[in-house]
This record gives sequence, structure tokens and C-alpha cells, in this order.
Amino acid sequence: MSNTLKKAISRLISLGGYEIRKKRSCGPDGHPVEELSGIPYKDFLSLYFKSRNLSDFFFIQIGAHNGVSNALDFLHEFVSHLKLSGLLVEPQADVFRELKENYKRCQTVHFENSAIASDTGLKQLYTIKKELDFLQYANQAASFDSDHLSRLLKHHLRKEASVDVRKKFKALGLRVDECIEAESVQARTFQSLLEKHGILRYDLLQIDTEGFDYEVIKMAQLDKYRPTLVNYEHEYMSEKEKQECWSYLTSLNYHIFKHNVDTTAYLPESLAQGVNFARAATAGAP
Repeated sequence: MSNTLKKAISRLISLGGYEIRKKRSCGPDGHPVEELSGIPYKDFLSLYFKSRNLSDFFFIQIGAHNGVSNALDFLHEFVSHLKLSGLLVEPQADVFRELKENYKRCQTVHFENSAIASDTGLKQLYTIKKELDFLQYANQAASFDSDHLSRLLKHHLRKEASVDVRKKFKALGLRVDECIEAESVQARTFQSLLEKHGILRYDLLQIDTEGFDYEVIKMAQLDKYRPTLVNYEHEYMSEKEKQECWSYLTSLNYHIFKHNVDTTAYLPESLAQGVNFARAATAGAP
């Protein structure tokens, strides 16, 4: 990032009472990865959207779940408030119905009940058993990898679950593997997704696929479509995958920073364009 751009962004963000500071962490070939500090990610998104021309803006969200359960997923609020056009992709049938219900007032979005995979066809997605109502919220961790879901559920029940959930689990005498079932879902490639919905370009890509995020990024043809912002979950990537993904993104001139369990990659010109950026900085999130 040029010094001129750095100063411009710092000045504009400071108008909102925030600042961005770098914290160096290990990146590919010693490349520093920025940590977002001093400005909440939601506020960063607010600045991003308000510096864009939204008249033909289009987003794609892979692994949308029900659109509202993930406390770190702010898209629903922005989509609803700004009437953004986009495509919401979710493979679980029950959750997909919830997703459509939660977006029923948004006439600008489209829906796809599929998973993104390396090939098209039916695949086994491992989920929490439907009859276990008290654990259905944990289906955000549904995965093609049964071991991955099992590990996450064990960790959740041991460290994060509420007292009531733990009591219910214990009272039923359950084992973790007894809580998991396979659901057959339609899978399609990223390219076939674009073709099905007639998508010729997209501006923002949001991914949450429980460890499959890098594979989706590689399928997303970033070099061709040049979305200005890509946000994905790095928490379940191996260290090797993290490094490779960062290296790939920086090779395409994306600037990257980490926040919580996610990584954001953005094209610096996407922030530099906004002549109204200063006003956006003081306007706040929707």
C-alpha cells in the first residue's frame, strides 16, 4: 500500500474515532499479515459499502446458514439496510428454509440450496441429528468431514455449551458420535453455480465452509472476476493452507488482515475510490 493511500485511509478512518494499526504475524515467505486493530470489522464493512457504488453491486455468500445465527456474520444487516443484490448458498435443507424466511423481506437476493465442491453431484454432509432440538444451533459446524464435526462438538460441549445444554446431553446419556448423521446434499462447482444463476461478475465473496474455504477460494477465479472484498474463515485451515492462501491472495494484489477467526482480503482501490468516504466514516454502521 502506498504511503499516500495509507495516509488517506488513516485520515478518513480517524474521522470516525478509530485507527488501524499493524500487528505483524507470520505470513507466506515472511510477508506480514495485518491484524485489524482499533476498528471493529463491522465498521470496516460500513466504510467499505459506503465508499462503493452499490447500484450494480453483487455479493455471493457460501455457507450462509440461516443468515442470522452467526454473531460474526454482519451481511444480513447490511443486505437488509442497503438492499444489496446477491446470492445466498446453503446446503442444509432445514437451515435453508430458515435462511429464506429470515430474508423474506429482501427482494434483491437469490437462494441456492447446494454445497460448493470440486465436482457436481450428491455428497454426504455431516450434521447434528434433527431430533436433537437442543443442539440444532450447532449445525453451523456441518461439514463434509465427520471427524471435523465430531471434534468441534466435543470441544463445544466441554468448553462452550451452556449449562442447560450440557445437562440435557448428560441426561440423555449421549455420546458425541450418536449426535451426528449424514445428510445427502446437492453439490456443485463454483463455476456451475455462476452459470446456473447467470452471474457474470461479483464484488464480494463471503465464505464459511468449516475448513473448505481455501478450496472455494481456488475455485472462485479471483483473477478473472476480481471481487473487491473476500472474507473467509481461517480457523480450521492448517498452517500450510493459511500460508498458501495468503500467498495466493497477495499474488493477486489483495491486501489482507485477520480479525477474530476470519481473514479479509481487499483490493486497496476499493477503499480509495470513495469521494464520500469521509462522510461514510462519520455515518456509522446501518
